[in-house]
Amino acid sequence: PACSLRLRDAHLIESALCSQPNQSVDRISIATGISIERIRELATEGALAAIPVGADMPTECICPPGVYGRCAHCRSRLAQRFAEASYQASRAAATPNHGMRMREPGRTRRRS
Repeated sequence: PACSLRLRDAHLIESALCSQPNQSVDRISIATGISIERIRELATEGALAAIPVGADMPTECICPPGVYGRCAHCRSRLAQRFAEASYQASRAAATPNHGMRMREPGRTRRRS
């Protein structure tokens, strides 16, 4: 199961990179649903034919003490949280009144 999961993840990452080359590791993570840490792990193992931009960034926070959100790791985490929040908000805001729907049965069109 671990090998098939590894192959599936590698295939998803590579297909996302083929459709949108030179994408950052953050965008590939959002597009595929695979964590940034997993993408970096596969890249260091040599399992990927193409590596997303920024896959070699630090995996831990290197911000100075008392400061948060300046290093690449913190920014990528913030981008991930923002993407998840906006996705959840769009799902919550979706109502059945939007989009195409069938005409009610007794109503006819007005003609001018």
